[in-house]
Amino acid sequence: MEYALVFVWWLTILTLAVAAVPVAALLFRNLDDAGAGLALPLALAVLGVVGYWVGRLAFGWPALIAALTILLGSMVVALRRGARPDWDRFAEVATVFTLAFGLLIAVRAVDPSAYPVGGEKFLDMGMLASLLRADTLPPEDVWFAGESVRYYYGGHMVAALLGTLTETSAAYAYNAALAVFYATYVSTAYGLAGAVAAARDRSYRAAGVTAALFVGLASNAATPIRALGWLFGDAGRGIVRLAGLEVEGTLAVGASEFHFWDARTVIQDSIQEFPLFAFLNGDLHAHMMSPPFLLLVAGLLFAYYVTPERATWRRRALLAAVAPVGGLIAVVNTWSFPAVGGLTWLALALAPATPWS
Repeated sequence: MEYALVFVWWLTILTLAVAAVPVAALLFRNLDDAGAGLALPLALAVLGVVGYWVGRLAFGWPALIAALTILLGSMVVALRRGARPDWDRFAEVATVFTLAFGLLIAVRAVDPSAYPVGGEKFLDMGMLASLLRADTLPPEDVWFAGESVRYYYGGHMVAALLGTLTETSAAYAYNAALAVFYATYVSTAYGLAGAVAAARDRSYRAAGVTAALFVGLASNAATPIRALGWLFGDAGRGIVRLAGLEVEGTLAVGASEFHFWDARTVIQDSIQEFPLFAFLNGDLHAHMMSPPFLLLVAGLLFAYYVTPERATWRRRALLAAVAPVGGLIAVVNTWSFPAVGGLTWLALALAPATPWS
């Protein structure tokens, strides 16, 4: 791990977020934090949406310059239109981002390799490397020379744009991007949960911390139960068996035997991944890069929900903003796209404003 690059990536992402804060303040003016908690995914969404469409003609620096121009131009327009950013709240969100970013960087520093066992790292590294070489979109398929990829690659595209901006090769951009998506996910959960709580006269910070812990660190019960089996000997092994878990080859017989993969398949013949499992495993995969954008959609729709019915054009603007972010999600992780429609339907159906207004 090149630690100078870690600092460059951290500084780059927060700089992009700072540029997005005034835009978020204009878009989410009815939220307690004026959208400060959603500035990070908003910045990445602008990068992704503009990068995708311009990238159909010219990817790399042309797409990146276009995205940065639109982001900075939007910042200027928002400030001129009277946006009032909540910089104190943004400092909180940036702190959460920094802690989560540092945590995953530390994890990847111990195990930075993209190896072929236990996941899809070869696919993810290949997609990232192919995009960093691409002149236009879609990129070349790494498994089928001369053909374009037929797979959702939007998250890798955003990572490649960040790699281009920071002059980082795929070998290092892989782990740095993994930390960025994890930290953006955790910090966006903090901001969105805080805004929802504040709208109901509850503590912004308490709700934010709770959401960040559940999203970023919580697991299913398998690992804690196995830990009991290890700590309490035979009695603990009884607890493990009572929970229906295997004793042998788990933490129940010693820390040296522990492997986090066991928590992935607690229910037989199925998979129960949770965020920390996926990020510990270290794939730079679609389902790990789409959640920040899905939370951004949820934030737009919550802002719609709390906007008064008389503010028709503001509600329409929020719904209009869902469309490009939803389109980006379809390119990042197509499996998550139906959730955009479901959340939008729920927001329109359940908001105090009548849907046809």
